[in-house]
Amino acid sequence: MYRDDWLLGQLEDLAACLAAVAGFRRRGQPAEARVELEATARRALGLDPAVLVALSLPSVLDLLAADEAPHRKGARTALAARLLAEIAAILHMTGDPSAEATARRARELRDAALAAGFDPADPPLADFPG
Repeated sequence: MYRDDWLLGQLEDLAACLAAVAGFRRRGQPAEARVELEATARRALGLDPAVLVALSLPSVLDLLAADEAPHRKGARTALAARLLAEIAAILHMTGDPSAEATARRARELRDAALAAGFDPADPPLADFPG
């Protein structure tokens, strides 16, 4: 499957984040879930999730591809897509008006990762929400 220590580390971080978010959701703590997701996005991608939504899609794809090794093409984009999808779900739960734009960008990034050859059965795209 994966032989890339960077990607394995990111997937482990994502799994820990999603487990924490599930706990926050169960306890009715969407603000804490959002903080966890946004912190994970900053750590994993070096970008604030709001930037991923605010910039044009080509600009976001350029930023995500800038540090990506050729053998893991689409991995950062897939990771960004999953994190934004999870953030969008939290925004939707709280009635935040930016939920739809965030969900739309998550889908656009998922589609870009797939177009780059990222396997939809592999994390972070497996069981992609929405």
